Parts: sequence; structure tokens; C-alpha cells
Amino acid sequence: MVSKDGNIYSVPVNIHRGNVIFYNKHVFEENGVEVPTTFDEFFAAADKLKDAGITPLALGDKEAWTATQIFENILLGVLGQDDYKGLFSGDVAFDDERVIEAAELFKKTLSYVNEDHASRNWQDAAQLVGNGEAAMTIMGDWAKGYFSNDLKLETNVDFGYTTTPETDGHFMVITDTFGLPKGIENPDDVKEFLAVLGSVEGQDAFNPLKGSIPARVDADVSKYDQYGKDTMEDFKAAKLSASLAHGSAAAEGFLTKVNQAVNIFVTQQDVDNLINALKNAASDL
Repeated sequence: MVSKDGNIYSVPVNIHRGNVIFYNKHVFEENGVEVPTTFDEFFAAADKLKDAGITPLALGDKEAWTATQIFENILLGVLGQDDYKGLFSGDVAFDDERVIEAAELFKKTLSYVNEDHASRNWQDAAQLVGNGEAAMTIMGDWAKGYFSNDLKLETNVDFGYTTTPETDGHFMVITDTFGLPKGIENPDDVKEFLAVLGSVEGQDAFNPLKGSIPARVDADVSKYDQYGKDTMEDFKAAKLSASLAHGSAAAEGFLTKVNQAVNIFVTQQDVDNLINALKNAASDL
């Protein structure tokens, strides 16, 4: 993802996972809710939580990418790795019946979110889960860092985690990387900074706080909590897919149009309009 023609153009400081449901363990236990693994199980859990007066899924889509991230994970769950990738290579059409199925599932998922989602960001949504007003949020694992560091919640005591429906064995890859731009006045200073980011020490200082795992394979596993350990193990064996919502799966022009289409869809929930918008945006791939 950071290389072209055998040359590395950017230094990855971490690997984030995008297909994660974080959930409030106390809310799940008090309401007898099982951790969902399929779409049917997710909707059954959401119905049970809704009946109990709890917001099933916290969303903060003040910025459109958060809703796009939910949609991309549904697409991965329905299509699988190869055909999810095929959307961006042109091998799978955006009016494929499975994409339409994913859009319908996305629409149903949105029926369980908090009413004030448009005025919240992802941290606000995570806070709803942390304080028990909502049960779940679908977010990259920077939310894990937020739960641990900002809300002072304990992993596997106060909050738990699982993959988004039907993406077990898949890993939606998001990475923060840093490059060396042309024409800068202080290239030596930047190289020194990049060396720190790429070092074992730099990555092991940064990632336990951020909630991500190191891009290096020789990191000190003991510095990470159980979430970090589990994610490292999953990364070794999982099928890896690049995130659309975070700019890795497709060109920026396409992503901008997808975010706009998803933003409209969240409000209007018109599946046909979403599919048509995606087909039109595909010219930017």
C-alpha cells in the first residue's frame, strides 16, 4: 500500500483495523445480549436492545466518512475480499445484486442509530457506548485508544470487541503513514523523524496509546493489552482489504463522491439513488 514499482514512498507507523464493533460489556450482560457475528444476529441483538430503551448502534457522522466506513464493512461482509476489491478494479459492478443487498443491509443498520448522529463526531458516538447510553459502535480501533485513555475504561471489562457482521477472518486495513515531500528545507530533520516512526521503539511507544498495532513484525508484544495482542494475531492470518473510507482502496475523487452519496443516503435512505450515485462515481476510479 505504501510502495510503487518496488520503491517505498511512505513510512507506516501503525496498522489500524476498520471492521470492528466495540460494545459496552455491562449493557450486553445486563440485557442478555449475545455478541453478534452475522447480520441476522446483529439485527436480533439490536432489536432486543431497542426494546430495552437502549440505542443499539452509536453513530457520529458529522463527518461523512464514519457512515462510509459502516457501508464498506457491510460490503466486505456481503462480497468477501476478492469481490470487494473487484468493485474498485472494475471487475464487480456497483449495481451488482450483492451491492444492492449491502445497501439494503446498510439501510436497516441505520434504523438503529441515535437520532442526533448528524451533530456528533466519532468520539461523541464512542462516548455514548462508554457511558452505557448506546450498546455498540462500528469504528476503527482508534476508538480503543479513546476508550482506554480518554474514558479510562478497561479492555474486556468495560468494553469488548468483535468483527463486524460476517467479516470474521477479514481485516480492513487502515494505516497512518508519513513521507518525505520534495522541496522541503529540512530533509535531514524529516528523515530523523521518519526513522523514529519506523523504529521498534517509536512504534511501541505510539501504538499502545493509539489503539493500533505496529507495522513492524518485531515489536514487543508485552507492551500491548489483550486487544493489541488479539489484533496482531488476527493480522497474521486474516484476509487483508484496503479501506475505501480512509483513502486506500480507491482514488480520492471517487471517495469524495461516495462520501457525498452516503451522506445523502443516511438522510433519504433511497437505495436506488445510492446505487446510481455509486455507478456514476465509478468513472473516477
